[in-house]
Amino acid sequence: LSAGASDKVVVPDASYSGVGTAWTHLTGYDDSSWSDGATAVGFDVAPTSPLDSLIIHDIEGAMEGVNSSAYIRMPFTYASSTDDLLRLTLDMKYDDGFVAYLNGVEVARANAPASLAYNSSATDDRLDADALAFESFIIDDAASILQTGANMLAVHGLSASIGDENFLILPELIAVTGDITAPETISYFGEGTPGAANVSETGSDPNKRIIINELHVNPAVKTEPVEFIE
Repeated sequence: LSAGASDKVVVPDASYSGVGTAWTHLTGYDDSSWSDGATAVGFDVAPTSPLDSLIIHDIEGAMEGVNSSAYIRMPFTYASSTDDLLRLTLDMKYDDGFVAYLNGVEVARANAPASLAYNSSATDDRLDADALAFESFIIDDAASILQTGANMLAVHGLSASIGDENFLILPELIAVTGDITAPETISYFGEGTPGAANVSETGSDPNKRIIINELHVNPAVKTEPVEFIE
């Protein structure tokens, strides 16, 4: 799922107060009355804001001055087997907050209140410069949520206020697949490089580089302090 993906959007009114999260599911919800478009979704009334260049599905008329929430549904197809899924990441450009659901299961949130309503607002007002950069969210248990075939990414987008000048939701889903049964390749540092990047002797062969990108610590005593060294 990338920028320009097809979407369906509605700015909910009071009639959605009893809907809950039914609209986030793949099936069983009728979105035929929602507006059609493509991501990014949003609006921008500020004359010098850079967000406007990202927006394809403009909902200014429906949202600005009306509601600080928008519901967005993005159907997509995953063609591979989920047995080969190693990692699924949601990359988001957003202004000002959101809660994301994959097939009805909440998978990520930022600047969102603990309890959501059809007219909720974001808990923080983001700078445009922050909204322009993708923020990554690793989806836990993705292999049990994602399905081979049809899927639904749904986003409850949040603006800081009804009168906010801009709003942006631009999601991308990135899947990393591979054969987890393949034998491991054991590598080691030929020479230590404290305080410098971990590269090969020549520094030019990416296949010889050792990159540590994730650390897991499970101390025996859960209350003892843990120090990470990077």
